[in-house]
Amino acid sequence: MSKRFRNNPVMNNAVMLERFYESMIQGWAATRVKWYGVPLEIDTRYLEMTLHRFGRILFYHDNNALRYMAVRMTAQGAKNVYDNPTTFRTQAMGSYKSVLLTSKEAVPIWHSYQRDTYNDMVKIYAKRLSALDISLEINTKGMRKNRIVVANENQRLSYENLMRQVEEGQSVIFGYDGLVPDAITVLDLAIPAQAVDTLRLEKNQVWNECMTMLGIQSANQDKKERLVADEVGANNGQMIAARKALLKPRREAVDRINQMFGLSISVEWDDDARDVTELVRGL
Repeated sequence: MSKRFRNNPVMNNAVMLERFYESMIQGWAATRVKWYGVPLEIDTRYLEMTLHRFGRILFYHDNNALRYMAVRMTAQGAKNVYDNPTTFRTQAMGSYKSVLLTSKEAVPIWHSYQRDTYNDMVKIYAKRLSALDISLEINTKGMRKNRIVVANENQRLSYENLMRQVEEGQSVIFGYDGLVPDAITVLDLAIPAQAVDTLRLEKNQVWNECMTMLGIQSANQDKKERLVADEVGANNGQMIAARKALLKPRREAVDRINQMFGLSISVEWDDDARDVTELVRGL
């Protein structure tokens, strides 16, 4: 088999870890907010997952089906003076046929003010975390005191017998006739424990940074001392900014939807994490 297509376990493991972290971060990102007052015919899971993956969705009332819709769309036509699209084409899926709507008939919901997604960010952090996991695994295996031994065949057998006695835990180890220590060269490949600790610290910092970017509160468990007020305030400020970046475009769209269709929809940050914190404090 060609070396170009030969199976590479390390590469396979890296790809699997990247997919794992991408799925986890995407799942957490898509469950950060709660929608209230949404018509029952609209799937809020689909709504939030579509916003997270594609960055936009269109809310309108289907006069033929007599139901509200929130589906994927693309902006078409000329933009107004505020750089907002005025015409939208919904995406056909299955038996659902696409329709062309104007800004007087439908309201676009954007994932962010930039009108893009966080997919690149998710991939970046998934790749970083995957690389750190691979490094941790390699260095942890290296702590098994791996060695490279250079010796002739006779010395090799003697060395293997000696090492077997060490692994069996014998208190007294006996040499063998013909053993010449100077004829054996040993290269120690052991990894110091500090290297593993450093990698674990770096992984935790990358993970906490990712959570801050998502507006999810995370505690720095690597610092032995308590965080000072300035550090706490700086972290909270970044977390609040990340939440606003997610909520503001949704809330502005909700205001227009409520005004256009007479609904009472609202969107808020999911406070389940705060409930868990209060529960833990009460234990």
